[in-house]
Amino acid sequence: ITGKPLGVKWVEVQLSRHEVVWEGKVDVRGLDLDAIVTIEQGVVQVYAADTLPAVGEGLNRAAIITMEGIFPRAGSRYAADTDGEGHFVDDESLRKFAERVRRRTARIDGASFINYDAVGGVWEFRVDHF
Repeated sequence: ITGKPLGVKWVEVQLSRHEVVWEGKVDVRGLDLDAIVTIEQGVVQVYAADTLPAVGEGLNRAAIITMEGIFPRAGSRYAADTDGEGHFVDDESLRKFAERVRRRTARIDGASFINYDAVGGVWEFRVDHF
C-alpha cells in the first residue's frame, strides 16, 4: 500500500487492481494504512466497523473507488452471457450486467455510480465516506 504525504491534494491507495483516491487534503501522519485499508479482489474496506472515526476524520471521507476485474462470477446467471473469459457475448448481455453493477452501487450507503467499463471489468464509484 502506498500513500502520499500531507500537503498534496489527494491520497491514493492502490493494491492489486483496485484503487481508492480520497478527495481533498488528507492528513495521513500517524495512520497505519496497512491496518486501516483492506483491498482484495472485489472488496475495498476502509476501517473495521469498531474502529471507524467520525465522518471527515482520518480516511473516513469522500473518495473515488476504482475496481478492476469485475465480471460475472462463474455459475451466476450472468456468467452464461460471457465467453468464459469475462467477455460478454452481445451488447444486451453487457447492458444487463452493467445495470446490475449500477444497482449494486445504489445499495451502498452514500455511494454514487460513475462508470462500468465491461471490456476491462472496471467499476468506478464515489463514496461520501466509509
